[in-house]
Amino acid sequence: MVHRRLALSDHFTAGVGHGVREWMVKVGVAPRSPLALLEETAAAVRGLLRGEEVNVEGREVRRDAARLVHPPAAVPPVVAGVVRPRSLELAGRVADGAIIAEGHGPADLVAALGHMEKGRQTDAQQSLTVFAFLCVEDDPALLQATVGPALAGHAEWLGRPVEQVFAATGPAAGAAARVRELWAAGADTVVLRAVGPEPLRQVEAAVRALRADEPGIADRSSKR
Repeated sequence: MVHRRLALSDHFTAGVGHGVREWMVKVGVAPRSPLALLEETAAAVRGLLRGEEVNVEGREVRRDAARLVHPPAAVPPVVAGVVRPRSLELAGRVADGAIIAEGHGPADLVAALGHMEKGRQTDAQQSLTVFAFLCVEDDPALLQATVGPALAGHAEWLGRPVEQVFAATGPAAGAAARVRELWAAGADTVVLRAVGPEPLRQVEAAVRALRADEPGIADRSSKR
């Protein structure tokens, strides 16, 4: 993860989601109502992390006297991995933030924050985390050969032209500039998913480029 301030080493965030329906259908566990599943799961996980006994008889989630044996001393935030507008609005209402999948660019993040704000019912701070494809490569032809297939496959999943699939690619300075675009659009954390050989080298190169302009940046940090 790349972010703006050092975080505590014991920092933990619980992430929940309603799953990709196509995948869940294949294994026979697709919910009747994905939104109900997300809402009920978030509420149950919050209760468990607070050390409470959780009893749920919902549309999708059923738990009888569930309790963590060793609940965390500090209750971590619960964020929702979601993409579509209604799910983002629900995340704004029941979660401490959202996680956005790869391929979404600055305009998508602005829209996502708007949907979350629509669902928000308290003044509590919420976070936005976005995953982004990373490919640090100076040679344009090699760059396309390396990252092109991944972007094409993801474009099909997102249902958008491949040109609209956001990625941090090119020389390290260019990839770093793309990360800054996501920060400027409202992302608190950008998680880099390196494509191609030597993923650690790619991430390190991007972080060095980010640090060149903003020395306070660390691999795991918190802007707020």
